[in-house]
Amino acid sequence: MLTEKELRVIELYRKNVFASYTIREIMKKINTKSYNWIYNTVKKLEKENILRCDVKGKSTVCFINLDEQKTLMYL
Repeated sequence: MLTEKELRVIELYRKNVFASYTIREIMKKINTKSYNWIYNTVKKLEKENILRCDVKGKSTVCFINLDEQKTLMYL
């Protein structure tokens, strides 16, 4: 089960399921000042196959994984 703050990260993708955000953009969009917390949350969601992350340059770009049944349930 996901926490309320983890659901806030998923909520970003509900508005636009084809969006991609860096970890820093996610941090700004949900008004959290802790980069460490966002990083750990994204890694947890990636481990559960809810998010897919690609490293591009120095940034980690995150996408919602629409192939996973669990993701569709949370959306």
